[in-house]
Amino acid sequence: SSPAVDHSTPMIWRHDGVDEVITVGSRRLTAFDAVDGRERWWIPSPGSQAFGMVVPAEDLLIARSAHAGGRHQIMAIRPGGNGDESHPQVLWRGTLGIPSVSSPLFYRDRLYLFRDGGVLTSYEAKTGRVVIDRKRLGEMGKYAASPVAGGGVIYAASLAGQIDVFRAADTPEVLARTRLDEPIVATPAIVEGTLYVRTCRNLYAFRE
Repeated sequence: SSPAVDHSTPMIWRHDGVDEVITVGSRRLTAFDAVDGRERWWIPSPGSQAFGMVVPAEDLLIARSAHAGGRHQIMAIRPGGNGDESHPQVLWRGTLGIPSVSSPLFYRDRLYLFRDGGVLTSYEAKTGRVVIDRKRLGEMGKYAASPVAGGGVIYAASLAGQIDVFRAADTPEVLARTRLDEPIVATPAIVEGTLYVRTCRNLYAFRE
């Protein structure tokens, strides 16, 4: 059997009036009560290797993983209830354009994935319908940071230090490119209209 690998970060969301801690490992995705640590529900993981964060998409959770040999996928999960009576459901699975490191971005009913080579893929979050099929918008090279969005715009930072800015639309349009020439591994953050980017040497703040 393939070795179990887990590089996923837990996340917290509110479901059915309860704050839940969501963890995804090599064998299963589990929801715990954030107050008392009690297990509320779980579902088998989509693969033997877990990467990135689970992403909330309104009332769904989006998880991604891989099998040995590099077969990556995402799945949309409708969470369960509490304990033995819980019945979480996998609504759809996707295999196109799945990144090897970064987490998906949910924004305005769409799920955006940005992978090595500057390739963008978009799914309709509710149905799994592919909206944008592996369109190259960024630079050739690797992407470790996850994309972020605000004000109708998506930002994707490459490992080599280029920030690609494009419109969040079903027909994406590149708006700008900024070259820092410093490695970017950390995911940028947007706070009150300011984009913060941490490179391996500096912290930058961008604002219109």
